[in-house]
Amino acid sequence: MRLLLFWLFSVLMLAFAFGIVTSRNTVISAMNLVVSFIFLACLFFTLDAFFIGIAQILIYA
Repeated sequence: MRLLLFWLFSVLMLAFAFGIVTSRNTVISAMNLVVSFIFLACLFFTLDAFFIGIAQILIYA
């Protein structure tokens, strides 16, 4: 289950990162960046790095 969540969050994070690069609208790019950071924090949670995940959300998102 954890492996499935890891890959799910990884693919979603990469999809939104691709949206950051390809979007022409800066507001859409900023929203994609925030969502990408949230999925990165979820990746940290699946790796049992709870402090880093919470710090990721508090500092960047």
